[in-house]
Amino acid sequence: MGEEIGDYYLGLDIGTSSVGWAVTDSEYNILSYRRKALWGIHLFEEGKTAEERRQHRCARRRLTRRKQRALRKRNNQSRSRFLRAFG
Repeated sequence: MGEEIGDYYLGLDIGTSSVGWAVTDSEYNILSYRRKALWGIHLFEEGKTAEERRQHRCARRRLTRRKQRALRKRNNQSRSRFLRAFG
């Protein structure tokens, strides 16, 4: 059906914003499949720093706490109104 490759090695070069790869034989010659060399690279967006992620996480937690405080305050006020009216 197709050509058989046999034994091969897959080499990966993993960087912070890219991954390079190549398929070679035991003598490190780049193999090909259907007349296409089996090597390539994938570039992607650079990752965020730990500081950036931490800032977003802190802001998200701060907003959540603010909402929780407002909700607790609202519940306490309605409870005290109820107690004054019926207590």
